[in-house]
Amino acid sequence: MARKTLFGPLKQFLEQRLTLTAKQRELAVQERRIMDDMGRMLSGLGYRLVSTNGQQNGAERPQGRSRPLPKKPLPKKLKCPRCERRFSLGMHVARHLTTTHRRGRRARRKMTVA
Repeated sequence: MARKTLFGPLKQFLEQRLTLTAKQRELAVQERRIMDDMGRMLSGLGYRLVSTNGQQNGAERPQGRSRPLPKKPLPKKLKCPRCERRFSLGMHVARHLTTTHRRGRRARRKMTVA
């Protein structure tokens, strides 16, 4: 009789633990997919997803390589309208215009006729 009362809760505990472990693995796979998708989306915009805990995209790096392969740079097709600088993304041209040529910094004043 004492065996039933002792092993019953232990069996339930082990079943719950196995269920939680399986759920943990499932969530890790789902997180990995989300991080991979996010990394691909950001790399298309010129950004790179970097983990704060030393892991690449939230998971350990493969054992074969110590560094990721370098990416081919985007072609610089966009030219600044005020100088000869060229850029690969429109947001870089806008940032250049704002910082170098002060575009958009000055507020325009309304002219009043008296």
